[in-house]
Amino acid sequence: MAEAHNLFVPDLPGFGVSPYQPGRSSLRDSARLLGDLIRKLSPNRPIVLLGHSLGGIIGTWLAAKLERVIAYLSIEGNLTRSDTFFSGLAAKAAVPQEFHSYFAGEIYKKMAANLPLQRYYASLRLADPRALLEWGKSGVEATGECRSVRSSPP
Repeated sequence: MAEAHNLFVPDLPGFGVSPYQPGRSSLRDSARLLGDLIRKLSPNRPIVLLGHSLGGIIGTWLAAKLERVIAYLSIEGNLTRSDTFFSGLAAKAAVPQEFHSYFAGEIYKKMAANLPLQRYYASLRLADPRALLEWGKSGVEATGECRSVRSSPP
């Protein structure tokens, strides 16, 4: 069965080895980039999308625009105001590196024996702080600021 399907996990600019692209790393920019990539790599096949966290916003936009999407899964997607806690903090941050360190520290404190959080932390360490802030700010633009955010980022 696996031979009949392709799985693509893109390395978006600023997250992983793809370099950050100033002014081209918002959620909308990422959605356009992924849409173009999907159209090129899978022009005639059914598409299943999966979005996590802020990727949930991107996945929702893609599911609405792409033809042939047969399923969309949002895992802890930032789809409403109540989902924007860390992205809300990112939107208020002034210095990308300080927010990146703060956010990585918060995840580090929570990961202990939690294998998914350990993997998330490892990926987060590869994220360019500017891309992280740009995604956070554009996430808040897309869904609104979380009403429960009381603390301020560094």
